[in-house]
Amino acid sequence: MENERRKTAPRRSGRLKHLPGPCVSEATDGTELNKKGITIDCLPDVLLLQVLASTKSNGLARRQVLPLVCKKWRALLQGPSLLWEEIVLDFCDKEKSYQRLLRTAIQTWLKPRASSIKSLTLKNSSIDPTHTFAREGSPLAALFCIVAPSLTSLQVVNCNDIFNQSALEDLKLFTQLTKLHIVDIRHRYPTYSYDSLSSLTSLQDIRIAMDTDYESVLTTSCLSALPSALLALTRLTSLSLASQGLTDIPDGVSALSNLEILRLDNCKGMKNIPARLSSLKSLRELSLDDTTGFPLVDSIRNLKLDKLSLRRSGVHQAGCAGFEYCSIKHLDVAHNTFASNAPAVLDKYRSLGLEVLNFNSCEMDTVPGQLYGFHSLKVLNLGNNGLVELPECVSCLLRLECLLLQGNCFPKLPQVIQKLKNLYCLSLVACNYLEVPGYDTVSFFAKWPRLTAIWMWKTEGVEYQDYSKDALHQLLLKLKRKRHRPHLLYEGTDASTDLQATLGPKSLVTVDIMLP
Repeated sequence: MENERRKTAPRRSGRLKHLPGPCVSEATDGTELNKKGITIDCLPDVLLLQVLASTKSNGLARRQVLPLVCKKWRALLQGPSLLWEEIVLDFCDKEKSYQRLLRTAIQTWLKPRASSIKSLTLKNSSIDPTHTFAREGSPLAALFCIVAPSLTSLQVVNCNDIFNQSALEDLKLFTQLTKLHIVDIRHRYPTYSYDSLSSLTSLQDIRIAMDTDYESVLTTSCLSALPSALLALTRLTSLSLASQGLTDIPDGVSALSNLEILRLDNCKGMKNIPARLSSLKSLRELSLDDTTGFPLVDSIRNLKLDKLSLRRSGVHQAGCAGFEYCSIKHLDVAHNTFASNAPAVLDKYRSLGLEVLNFNSCEMDTVPGQLYGFHSLKVLNLGNNGLVELPECVSCLLRLECLLLQGNCFPKLPQVIQKLKNLYCLSLVACNYLEVPGYDTVSFFAKWPRLTAIWMWKTEGVEYQDYSKDALHQLLLKLKRKRHRPHLLYEGTDASTDLQATLGPKSLVTVDIMLP
C-alpha cells in the first residue's frame, strides 16, 4: 500500500520556493565535516527543505528516493511544509502509462499535508479512463473536505467526468478561496447550481470557461447567461467568462465596484456592452477576443482603460463610433483583417492617447500615413504583415521605445527607424528576406543611445548570408563596449514570430541582445 501511495501521489508545481535559512559553504571540505561528526541528520529542517526544493529531479523521484536517505527526510516529507503550498494533480502526468491514480491513495497522501496546501490544480481527468474517482454522485466531496480549510486557489481544467453539478455545489466548502478557475467545461449546469458561489465572499479572481470548440461542434451552449451569484461577489477584481451562449452582461455588473479585469473572450453571441460598465471606476482591462461581432465593438462607450484587447473580433469592420469617448493606453487589435480599412480605423484610434498598439497579423501590406498622429505611442507591433518598407510617417513617433517588426519581408534595414532616437528595443525576427551589409550595420544601429535589445534571427532552416553574420557579430562587439552591463549572445534560428506588444517598456529593459 505504501508503494501504491508513492506512485499515485500528486505532483508538486514546478515553481520552487526559496526557503531562507542556514547553508553550508561551498568551500567546506567534506572530510572535515565528517571528522566533526556532522551528518545529514544534523542539518536543520529549513536546509533540508532547501535541498529538496533545489533538486533537479522530478517531484515523484524525490518522494521515492529521499526518504530512504534518513528518517528525518520521512518526517519532513510526510508532514505539512512550504513544499506543499502548490499541488498539481495532472491525471495524464504519470511516469508509466499503466499507472492508475487511486482516489483513496491520493486522499491518504493529502491528509497529513492539508494544512499547508494553499493552491490545488486538477487537470485532464477526462482523458484518463484508468483513475478510480467516481463518475457519478459527488466524486470530489471527500477530497474537497480535506483541503478546504486552508485552500485559497482552486483550478479545475478538463475534468468533466468528475467535476459535475454536485462538485460545483460543493464549492461552498471553500470559505477562504480567493481564486477559482474552472476551464474547458462541457456540461450545461442548471442556473441554480452556481448559487453556491455566492457564499465565497473572499473570491477575487474567477474564471468560468466553456470548451468553445465543443460548443461549436454540437451547436449548443453550456452557459446561457451570467450567473446571478457572481454579482454578489463584491470583492472580485478579475472576472473571466467564455461561452458562445452568453449574449449580454446585465446592468447589475456595476455592483462589482472593485473589478479591474473583465474578460469575455470567445463569447461569440455577445451583442453589446452595457453602458453602466463605464461606472466601474476600477476597471483597467477589457478583453473581447474572438467575439466576431463588430456591433459589440461599437457599443464600447466612455471607458478609461489601461488595456483593451480585440483580437479576432471583427473590429476592422466596425465603425468604432464609441471610441472617440474612450481613453485607452494599450490597444490590441491583432489578427483582424484590416487591409484597405486601416486608414479609416486609425483615424478613430488617434484620439485615444495610445501608448501601446498591436497590429500583428492584420494583413496590412503598407503602413497607413495616419500613423503620424500617435504622438504618445511607446510600443508598436507591426509584425507579420508582409511589409517591405516603412513609410516616413513612422519617424514622427518620437516617443517610440519598442518597435516589433518580426515576420515581415524587408529586403534591407528600414532607414526611417534611424530617426527614432528613443528606441531601445527592436525586433526583426523571422524577416527571412533581410540581409545586413557589413559596411553600414554598426553605424546604422549605433545611432540609438538607449538601444538595449535587438532580436534578429531567421526561422528554422533559413540562415543569414556570411557577410550578414559578420556584420551582426561586429555590431554585438560594438554594443558590448558601449554598454555597462554584460550582454549575452544567443545562437539559434527558431523562435516565435508573434512577439507580444503587451510587454511594457519596463519589462523589456532586461532583455539581452540576441543575434544569430
